[in-house]
Amino acid sequence: MKPRTTFIVIALILVLVTAGMFVGRLFLPQSKAQQSSYPEGSIRAQVQQARSRGDTSMSVVVELNYPAPNDISEALATSSLIVGQLAAVSTSWDDATGEITTWYKFNTVETLVQRAYEPCENCTTPVVPSDLQPVNAGQVVVALSGGAAVIDDVAVEELLPDFSGMVIGQRYLLFVNFDPATNIGGLDYGPAGALLVNSQNTFTPVIESLEDQSDEISTGLIAQYGNSLNQLRAALNPTTCNQTERQSCIDDGGTWNDNNCTCQPAFDPCIHKPWLCE
Repeated sequence: MKPRTTFIVIALILVLVTAGMFVGRLFLPQSKAQQSSYPEGSIRAQVQQARSRGDTSMSVVVELNYPAPNDISEALATSSLIVGQLAAVSTSWDDATGEITTWYKFNTVETLVQRAYEPCENCTTPVVPSDLQPVNAGQVVVALSGGAAVIDDVAVEELLPDFSGMVIGQRYLLFVNFDPATNIGGLDYGPAGALLVNSQNTFTPVIESLEDQSDEISTGLIAQYGNSLNQLRAALNPTTCNQTERQSCIDDGGTWNDNNCTCQPAFDPCIHKPWLCE
């Protein structure tokens, strides 16, 4: 065989071997490092995809189907109603599932009605984030899916559709399944079960209803109670006390007694230690 022919044959062999290796790579299964170890569509899987693209942040909208009451009467009959002032907010996430949860801690302003607690079967007791503990008497903590967290070095924002959030310092009417042993309340109706209490003691939903959706709680409060905290309170707890005096007492931080229609003012340190207020 001539040298030139030998060179051509060797070159052809190298080309075939290289092509075979390339084709082989195309049909070889992905390595474990490339394959997602989390369920398709889960936040952890999406985080892995974001990292593979070199992204350091991502947003995802979560569609959750919370149950809805048939009408306002059902919501009132099955829920404890608590007016609370939002004191603190904290976000946590489950390392195993990547589920993000936002926790809201309220100071109880008044309890309009307290129903028997209905424990969830086969549910684990939720763990309140350490920065919201302890949860003392006169407080209630509720949780909603969604929030912001850093997962595997990716800043993740999980959003609930049409949820405007809640603001520290504001008062809210909460429809909750309240556990007095732990002071944890479940918003069984989701964000629809939390309404902002305005300065006029009227309600504003924290979630916007779409045209093809109904909000039985908000519309029911408008239709049956004039969207008024005073009317709702009077209907749930009939009393002969002056409602204006009652509300003024509560607004000033005092404690109202419906049995004798008296107000215990909020603690004023200036009464006992006037030198501190000079």
